[in-house]
Amino acid sequence: MSFISLFSQLENESSEKLSFGLYQSKADFLERRVKEVKPHMDNLHSWLLEKKQKEMILDSSKTKEAINYCLNRWENLENFIKYPEATFSTNAAERSVKSWVMARRNFLFSGSGNGARASCFILSLIETAKQNGIAPEDYLRCLFEKAPYAETENDWKKLLPWNIEITPYKVRGEWI
Repeated sequence: MSFISLFSQLENESSEKLSFGLYQSKADFLERRVKEVKPHMDNLHSWLLEKKQKEMILDSSKTKEAINYCLNRWENLENFIKYPEATFSTNAAERSVKSWVMARRNFLFSGSGNGARASCFILSLIETAKQNGIAPEDYLRCLFEKAPYAETENDWKKLLPWNIEITPYKVRGEWI
């Protein structure tokens, strides 16, 4: 647990400095992360390998299961060092799925499996738009305006949240 506390502390300090613009670039942020966190990750990896080798841990124990789980996914864990967008904390991911959790009961009343899948698809679009800094209402409006004219795969790719051009809303008549 001391490794986790240390990673969290270092990440919080770095993230605060990044958000206040105290790093020149994301490369500077990553350089500090590699310099300060990588040695501790290497120590954790060595510690896990050492614990795995000890004969005192029974094959059927939960501890050995947890150690093997971590070691088998070590390459994925190292992505934390390589990408500034990756965070040690899962808080952002947990917040992004909160709307799904809250809507889960509503999926029961979607009418069918297809209705539930459609609801999940719309929520995916909304959360992806949020992650790309786009107001979901503007993204969905532009998407629904432009989608009928998409014919090729490239046209559809242009409608993804990170590619779409958000156009201003235009009143096109009155609803009766």
